[in-house]
Amino acid sequence: MITGPSGRTYDPLPIDNAAGFPQRFPLLVNGVRYEFLVYVNVPESMLGPAPTLPTNAPTSAANATLRFNAVPGSIVPGMGIVDLTSGAVIPTGTTVVSTTATTVVMRQNAVGSGVGSGDRIQFNDELMTLPDAQRFLVVRAGVIAADGTLQTVFLRKVVPSLEYRVGGLMLTFPSQVAARRNLNSPGNFGSNVIGGVSSL
Repeated sequence: MITGPSGRTYDPLPIDNAAGFPQRFPLLVNGVRYEFLVYVNVPESMLGPAPTLPTNAPTSAANATLRFNAVPGSIVPGMGIVDLTSGAVIPTGTTVVSTTATTVVMRQNAVGSGVGSGDRIQFNDELMTLPDAQRFLVVRAGVIAADGTLQTVFLRKVVPSLEYRVGGLMLTFPSQVAARRNLNSPGNFGSNVIGGVSSL
């Protein structure tokens, strides 16, 4: 059972996170046959190798701001951060909180001896928390007629904080984490896209 922001309860949609994205699935609700399409929209420019940047100043222990000559727009909140030069100085699982033209703020502080000037920092987005400024989850729902034709009744970007009315249904998508390796490919890579459906 899923509880939406309004307190409404939802049954889980049969999204198969190991099937990859895009994916389609049928759903029968109150005698109406639906077909859902769920996909992740990611600009091609963000699908290349993980960006790696050298710092241009040190970041001491107990500080969370990394400094660079320039921070490209492909580095976005939610990306993982690894110090390739001195691995242990950035805690495992640290992610980007925010960026400016020359800085990246980490979710956790540097530890130990801190990040050195010139350390090579890699930013990866193996797990993409959606939506962000450039990437988002899209859901299409259609009603399947008796002759097999499909009439689209819902097509939009969805965000975790909203609930959506689709004819006689309510939908919500509270978790939107997609693994990069699940784009156009099946496998258990950590995707966690959850959707819920409720009848009105």
